[in-house]
Amino acid sequence: MVKYIKFGVYFFRGRSILAIGYISNINGVINPIGEICKIAREYNVITVIDAAQAAPHIPLDVIALDCDFLAFSGHKILGPAGTGVLYGKYELLEALEPLILAGGTVDKVTHNSFSLKPLPHRLEPGTPNISGVLGLGAAVSYIQNMTFDTIMAHEKKLIEAMHESLGNLPGAKILSAKPGSNQIAVASVVPIEANIDSDALCQVLSDSFQIMTRSGFHCVHQLFNHYAFNKGAVRISAYIYNTVEDIYKVAEALRIVLNQVT
Repeated sequence: MVKYIKFGVYFFRGRSILAIGYISNINGVINPIGEICKIAREYNVITVIDAAQAAPHIPLDVIALDCDFLAFSGHKILGPAGTGVLYGKYELLEALEPLILAGGTVDKVTHNSFSLKPLPHRLEPGTPNISGVLGLGAAVSYIQNMTFDTIMAHEKKLIEAMHESLGNLPGAKILSAKPGSNQIAVASVVPIEANIDSDALCQVLSDSFQIMTRSGFHCVHQLFNHYAFNKGAVRISAYIYNTVEDIYKVAEALRIVLNQVT
């Protein structure tokens, strides 16, 4: 099992910035973000939390985390593509300079100068994605009405099925959390000895078994380089619309394909 935390260190006006994922998109591990943010504050480090994987699966409490910024994308939370949410502490948002100036961001303009509108308008140039935001709001309401207790209870069954069914795949290594770990229903299959790369494996699963997965290096090239996994990985990511039977179907399809190419 590979334990991996994706992060980056940057700088903003003389202060270090720690950008880190709440949940790994490779093995589904839920990182101790609250503890990490606490340590970062002790060193005056700004924290930026990527909660794209977390928002659909677990409750988010930015006050309890005391993070400086947190963001997630709408399509990960059953909403429309091209939408998302950015939370930031007011004093830090106030210090940001807009990347784009357009309609809705500027308060006054003269021949020699301009002034910006207050937050959040100065950071939202152009015509808003009105329909997308309404769709995102509907998705958030849907998940809230379902409750995270229900989501996590269902996902626990999916995780157990993954651990039970994905072991000992021929010619492959599984990147997943250990059983009993704090995780979501995500696992990645790396074709190591198999004579196939992740893109081809993904396509076979789709074309021959009607199973949709993701393939490639999943924005964590450093991990794959470190372990010399040069074929990428097929990521299995399950959610409330999946069943335990779906997980076993994926495992059986993988076993059939890998047996043929190993």
